[in-house]
Amino acid sequence: MGWWEERSGLAGTVAGLTDGAGGLGASVTLDLAANGVRVAVLDRDEAALAGVRDALVEAGADVDGDVLLHAGDVRDRATLDLLFAAVDRPWVGWTSSSTSSTSSTSSTSSTSST
Repeated sequence: MGWWEERSGLAGTVAGLTDGAGGLGASVTLDLAANGVRVAVLDRDEAALAGVRDALVEAGADVDGDVLLHAGDVRDRATLDLLFAAVDRPWVGWTSSSTSSTSSTSSTSSTSST
């Protein structure tokens, strides 16, 4: 167990991050995932989501099990409801491979954001 894991007690917890794919948000996403936190990331920038996904894969994160990457706008109530549901009931009904015709449930693999 590393210094961060030992002192933070965050391993095994869940974090919902808005604007979590670019700049500081991406750094937080990567650090949390590296330390055992399951992260649900919401960001409007689909290219940044793809970039953070690639960085997570390169770092060895389980992007199909411990990470949710979702394209959407934090100002959209339905999108936020989905994010909170994913955090409240981890990974049920909202996965990185799910697709929908609405912007609130689009994923990085099927990109259509608001």
